Amino acid sequence: MGGTGDDAGYGIAVDALANVYVTGYFEDTATFGSFSLTSAGSEDIFISKLDNNGNFVYAKQLGGTDDDVGNAIAVDGSGNVYTTGYFADTADFDPATGTFNLTSIGSSDIFISKLLGVTGTLSASISSGILTVTDIGNKANTLSISIVGGNLVIADTTEQFLSAPSGWTLAGDGKSIFTPVGSFTGSIILNTSGGDDSLTVNHSGGVIANPITYNGGDGVDSLQITGGGFVTGNFSYTGPAGSSVALSGAGLLSYADLESLNASGSTISNLLLSLPTSPSAASLSNTGPNLQLAGSTVTNTTFAPPPPAGSLTLNAGTLTPVAGVGILSTGNYTQTGNLTIEIVNPTSPATAGVHYDQVNVTGTVTLNPGATLTLAFVGSGQVPVGTVYTLIANDGTDAVVGTFAGLPQGKIFTANGQRWQISYTGGDGNDVTLRALPPGNRLAVGAGTAAVGNPVVVYNPDLSVNSTANPYPQFAGGVRVASADVNGDGIADLITAPGVGGGPHIQVFDGVSGALLNSFFAFEDTFRGGAFVAGGDLDGDGLAEVVVSADVGGGPRVVVFRGSAVASGQFVNG
Repeated sequence: MGGTGDDAGYGIAVDALANVYVTGYFEDTATFGSFSLTSAGSEDIFISKLDNNGNFVYAKQLGGTDDDVGNAIAVDGSGNVYTTGYFADTADFDPATGTFNLTSIGSSDIFISKLLGVTGTLSASISSGILTVTDIGNKANTLSISIVGGNLVIADTTEQFLSAPSGWTLAGDGKSIFTPVGSFTGSIILNTSGGDDSLTVNHSGGVIANPITYNGGDGVDSLQITGGGFVTGNFSYTGPAGSSVALSGAGLLSYADLESLNASGSTISNLLLSLPTSPSAASLSNTGPNLQLAGSTVTNTTFAPPPPAGSLTLNAGTLTPVAGVGILSTGNYTQTGNLTIEIVNPTSPATAGVHYDQVNVTGTVTLNPGATLTLAFVGSGQVPVGTVYTLIANDGTDAVVGTFAGLPQGKIFTANGQRWQISYTGGDGNDVTLRALPPGNRLAVGAGTAAVGNPVVVYNPDLSVNSTANPYPQFAGGVRVASADVNGDGIADLITAPGVGGGPHIQVFDGVSGALLNSFFAFEDTFRGGAFVAGGDLDGDGLAEVVVSADVGGGPRVVVFRGSAVASGQFVNG
């Protein structure tokens, strides 16, 4: 170290990690490894630090326009550096961009200076061919890995490395280490701790072939991969909920415990995303227009990019075709997790990508056991009867393998207060479609006298059993029934009355939950001739009225009970 002028070292100290500190003076321009200092006057003070491999960590200067010299140096257990010597006239003792001026009273005065040690440090070591960088300062790290000038560089914008491992060199005031590209071919593991940490892997200066593992700390961590153009690369990322990942052109990527993915740029192939079952979901979105997925596997993740291409496997978690409404295009599609389809602004005919989500498949469609379907409705109103949504548009003639859980071929079910029928042979014969059905009526059947068990059975429109009930467990004279939508939820409710020998006890049960909506006597409670019931919306308010007529001995009496009163559970009068 030194230059063409007069340079001298007068003081030396060594810390517990075998880092070496030196002070003295230099003239004109002097170099200290990759650091270059230029004196402000005749002689300036220098303070330098070398790691235990002899690499310069930093070189700093103090002084002014006159002669200034450092004579002795010491370091404490926290890395704070103390220097003493003399200075003349006015000298600046802030080695950074600030100013800390002292002015001598005589021709030269004594100075004592203190430089703070590193507040958050990074350790770097190599074992079994693996480079491990660990934040031991519990600070927020802004790390990057890139290729610059033929060197593989690992840097942090805020924290310093304690030292460089064998074969690597410290630079940038100790905030980076580098080695020639190709000289280190092992894996790189980065472990961060406290704070919100980030890692940027930048391939714009050349492809980084080293497998990289990024273990986030307990803050909100992020990973960004930029540069594109590379074919393979293995990345493993762990971090807490709320962290994020951003991609801009990538090859073979592998993540563990992924929190969030924001992908933009070019092709991403063979993407493997994993998240443990708790926390349950990650959020993946794509901010760019050109994301391409090939041979990708998404595990326990919420996935929402615009059109990818290539095969896509959903092992668990939730797949949402896009953020908003749109079409996700892929090759072979295999699902074990949940597919969420968003339907907005109900209209007919409905257009995929405009009115609802769609998965557009060029290849095979496989719905494994455990695959589920969720419909997310946005906006008010119901879908016009007969509207068909093609949820999975399957090319060619290959049949869809499997079905969604609980939704076999032709199943009629209710969602958003409306009846739907699913088909796996819809469209051109092998698409997964939904058709909006008319409201339809459930068929309620009441048994006659001496019935045992549950004397009321409610059938769905496809004649499958919906539910059973025993509204009068202490009465064996039969049950009269009707079904009508009393509470306006789009599902017919059950209305019951006793047969001959029973009192005029009317009960109304919710068609969805089976809960009792109301219970009342249509006539005087001493009447035992039985009653008949019916239901229908007589006043056009969307709620069915309950109509009751007397049986044997009741005279020609018909009483109508307003649906709004019955549904509210309040006392009702005809």
